[in-house]
Amino acid sequence: MPRTRNPLDGRTAVVTGAARGLGVKAVIGPAMDRLSTTFGSAEEYLEFFRAPPALGPHWGPHVTGCVTRDLTGRAPELRSGCVLDAVRADGADVLGDTETPAAVRRPQVRGQLLWAERGLLDEPRALYDAERVAAAALDPARMPDRRIDGTNHSSILFPPAGEEVATAVRDPLAGW
Repeated sequence: MPRTRNPLDGRTAVVTGAARGLGVKAVIGPAMDRLSTTFGSAEEYLEFFRAPPALGPHWGPHVTGCVTRDLTGRAPELRSGCVLDAVRADGADVLGDTETPAAVRRPQVRGQLLWAERGLLDEPRALYDAERVAAAALDPARMPDRRIDGTNHSSILFPPAGEEVATAVRDPLAGW
């Protein structure tokens, strides 16, 4: 039975296929529900995304573009272009993967962990937080971390934080 260690808090757990599927649902919840929903119009689809506190307050052209890019089909049968089974498989791989968490310990791996202040649904506890990041004991010379204030797991990619994230990614690459 595969075991996985959460790289950010060090806990180890046995992860079965079913548990991984439930874990994905627990993490992304309503996002998975959307994958099996049809929408009568593009506006109805956009309203679905405007409602949650994770995106609503950050709504603008960048969010509209990102959300609309995922829309496929013809009214009144519009839906997400993401395939539910593919999301389940990818999520299960992420939750059960042991190579990626181990990679942050390899000396040749360099990077920066950028993490949102709030969670996926804008809840106070983020997927990554100071406690979990500290428990990971990342080498600050190779893998510094930085919280991006005023963001949640979704809004971290949109203005105004998106430029801060882009700069953090771009600047180190200039010297590589």
